Amino acid sequence: MKELVKMGIKGVIWLFSAVLFGFPLIVFSVVDWIIDKFAGESRDTEMRLNYWRPFERHG
Repeated sequence: MKELVKMGIKGVIWLFSAVLFGFPLIVFSVVDWIIDKFAGESRDTEMRLNYWRPFERHG
């Protein structure tokens, strides 16, 4: 029962941090991608994912 409560709390914290930090990152990535398209410079999506990955390493 304690484990379930602990997992629930972790889930809420994860969800909160994902909404708090993840959403702006997604918006920024999309804007960045659109700017790249207009600039005629298309960077690899995988590279961008690797660029953001350090921010997600808390978990």
